[in-house]
Amino acid sequence: MFCGQSAVQKTKEHVIPRWLIEMTGDSNRQISLGYSFSDFLNDNEVKEKQISFNSFTFPACKNCNERFGNLEVKAKPIVEKLINDNPLSAFDFDILLDWFDKVRIGLWLGYFLYLEKNIWEIDPHFYISSRIGQADRALLIYKSAQEYEGVRFAGVKTPAFIHSPSCFTLSINNYFLTNVSHQYLLAKNTGFPYLSEIEMMEDEKIHGKLHSGTDIVEIPMFDFKYDPNCSVIGQVIFTQTIDLLQPVDINNTKFVQDHLLEGNRTHPLLQKGDVLSWYSLDPSDSWKPNQEHNLGGLITRNTIQMLKIQNYLLQRFPISKNVPQEKSASIQKRFSGYVEANNTIISALLKDMWET
Repeated sequence: MFCGQSAVQKTKEHVIPRWLIEMTGDSNRQISLGYSFSDFLNDNEVKEKQISFNSFTFPACKNCNERFGNLEVKAKPIVEKLINDNPLSAFDFDILLDWFDKVRIGLWLGYFLYLEKNIWEIDPHFYISSRIGQADRALLIYKSAQEYEGVRFAGVKTPAFIHSPSCFTLSINNYFLTNVSHQYLLAKNTGFPYLSEIEMMEDEKIHGKLHSGTDIVEIPMFDFKYDPNCSVIGQVIFTQTIDLLQPVDINNTKFVQDHLLEGNRTHPLLQKGDVLSWYSLDPSDSWKPNQEHNLGGLITRNTIQMLKIQNYLLQRFPISKNVPQEKSASIQKRFSGYVEANNTIISALLKDMWET
């Protein structure tokens, strides 16, 4: 789960950690993992899997588990503060976004490599240890007006997520937290060095030219559409995972140096409605959403929004004209299938909303 190697002194990793399970209800309660594709293919029977949260574990090395346990220790009090509406700092959100990277990739690997027995024939090029803090990331924070106790996750079983585990929602009590992470997702609109002339190559890696940036922070932080009645925390990460045709030395950019939090991470930004600002280094309650939502409507609308964001991310990078036509057509067909699958779910949800 963490390093992609054969487990040494194998232990069990709780992708949804024990402390979060206990914080939100009975640790022995059952959760639905949805319908099993692997069971259908093997037995030609649709089965809905049920499992206790305590049993929702996956193999990990002892050393890796202990090392990433430090992130869990740091994240726990931050999550507690969030669900209790307490002040949080920019450093808190930096840790929280690391933790979301861990959970998102952990759910991806856990579901498809283990629970679904890799029927999609995924060949992971990254694991948890190599994915934390490697791409621009954001957290869209919505709050329900009705009190609710529990933890749920959505969006991790779609074909779009299988291909690109870049967007999912984690609901903790009455907070809905949509996590989005993608290469250079926020950089251009927030004034930082950004990519242009972006292309997907035959191996599906991304090439592009890196520009020095505008030094101007604009609204919105990103280009995809979303319900603005929330708080958005965004952070630019200067990644080395893209082949740059025209590298730029970001260290010579004063705007970058003035807004670095540490290493390759920028100071987080907060957007609420049409107001965008650098988030406070000191604990602040400015992160709290200004509006609360009806729980039932929020569940459906948030799911639809999350699926649309997954579709946007899939179609964000055009295929290079240098890719052989047959290969290009194959990639386009596959991606179109992922988008169509999400659109089918969206149509069903909208129909249900209308009938209700």
